Amino acid sequence: MANKSFDQTVVVKLLGRRIGYTTLKNKLYDIWKPSQPFRLMDIENDYFLVSLRTRLNFLTALSDGPWTIFRHYLTVEPWSPDFSSSQLFPHRIVAWIRLPGLPVTLYKCSLITEIGECIGKVVKIYYQTETGRRGRFAQMAVSVDLGKPLTSKLLINGRVQIIEYESLPTICFSCGRYRHVKDICPENTVEDQQESAAPKEQVTEAQFLNANKKSKPFGPWMVVERRQRKNF
Repeated sequence: MANKSFDQTVVVKLLGRRIGYTTLKNKLYDIWKPSQPFRLMDIENDYFLVSLRTRLNFLTALSDGPWTIFRHYLTVEPWSPDFSSSQLFPHRIVAWIRLPGLPVTLYKCSLITEIGECIGKVVKIYYQTETGRRGRFAQMAVSVDLGKPLTSKLLINGRVQIIEYESLPTICFSCGRYRHVKDICPENTVEDQQESAAPKEQVTEAQFLNANKKSKPFGPWMVVERRQRKNF
């Protein structure tokens, strides 16, 4: 790949799952629909370089996501001389989040953006959320730092607002970070281990979530399935 091609080259990686060269290439054609063929190069640690021929195709890959393949995020970032394929995971990804039960009085683009900025840089707001057509939960795409604990709750006007993340199944409910689960968390305490070993009473899902929202900073409410979105 010639140096000139790096001007319109992106680095991609499927988060949490390995994917083969041919499968990825076919999937990229399906989701990006480039006007001209691109060049794909596999490098170490399951990263790939994608050299796009037009500026429009390059900008589409960067800005029209977040993209998912097999329900896993495809991280896309412009190539730079500082990029190192030795790192196992990208430092940042753009992820879809939801704000379930957000009061209808807050369903304004400026207010939702302000809330989202407490979590990460807001990249996109779901159209139906922005126009107030869908009040069950607000949705937006934000840039999150995978090196830090994910934001699980916010205090808005004295009310606790939980945060749900789509397509990020591997979240540790002990430290709040992506990449591992609670049972193998390096920050796990003896108290957590004893608690997990103790017998638990059967409770309904609603009771479980309500109890954990109050007592735990992180929990299963953070993980939700990806929803189909239109109107982009």
